Amino acid sequence: MVLLSVLGFPRIGANREVKKAVEVNWTGNLSAEELIKAASDVKKSSWSSLKERGVDLIPRLASPSRSTVSIQCHP
Repeated sequence: MVLLSVLGFPRIGANREVKKAVEVNWTGNLSAEELIKAASDVKKSSWSSLKERGVDLIPRLASPSRSTVSIQCHP
């Protein structure tokens, strides 16, 4: 069985929603909680879009507690 994966995807949003939210946050018109929610909504939307397209393995950011990443390569 072959699984489909992607190495990554843009996390800024299709219409740069996260960038715009960060800029509004800088002006003081958006709270940190609202900024986090905007980023979370973009992530959920991206993951849903990938899943709908048949991607089996969707990357995620490593846990902050992990300082190293182990990669196994097979010849």
